[in-house]
Amino acid sequence: MAKQDSKILIVDDFGDTGKILGQMFDHLNVATESTNNPEQAFLKITQNHYQLVIADSRMPKLDGVSLLKQIRQCSPETKVVIMSTFDSHHTQKMVVADGIDYYLPKPVKLEHLQQMLTELALKL
Repeated sequence: MAKQDSKILIVDDFGDTGKILGQMFDHLNVATESTNNPEQAFLKITQNHYQLVIADSRMPKLDGVSLLKQIRQCSPETKVVIMSTFDSHHTQKMVVADGIDYYLPKPVKLEHLQQMLTELALKL
């Protein structure tokens, strides 16, 4: 069920990741919503305002960078964070080349989320 005051959308084809991140954000008193379907995520983005979208870099049908490009067209003010298990220089270069606002390594730790929120200067 979607939270009415969600400011963050989590998109990961592995459903447990969204649940775990949601629990971590609950600990930080930040409302989230999640989906394991990137196509459904884009629909949600067109219907709601999210300050932040956190998406997995590798998903079937629509990867994180492709989703980023769609988000930039319909909601350019939304911050986009790409998370990945593969912490490589290539992935981090994507942050610069594709206009990703932040790179979040997996497994995600609470400290990572706190640092990300601070660096992105989000008011949630």
